[in-house]
Amino acid sequence: MFHDTCPRDEIATTQEKEMKQLIRLLQEELNEDDAISVPALVSNVVAETQYTPAAANRITELLSKLVV
Repeated sequence: MFHDTCPRDEIATTQEKEMKQLIRLLQEELNEDDAISVPALVSNVVAETQYTPAAANRITELLSKLVV
């Protein structure tokens, strides 16, 4: 799932937990429409897919909303 780990690796398990925590933290701070998209965006950023570039751009836009 992640660029730098093997599936079912102890590191991958830890990273997956951290990813879920990141998703929750982002969702708490975003409006409902943006929050809904966060899990898919994060999944497409942590693993290479055809959607990774677009997801990275969208995550950047969402993060800019969090900066105060």
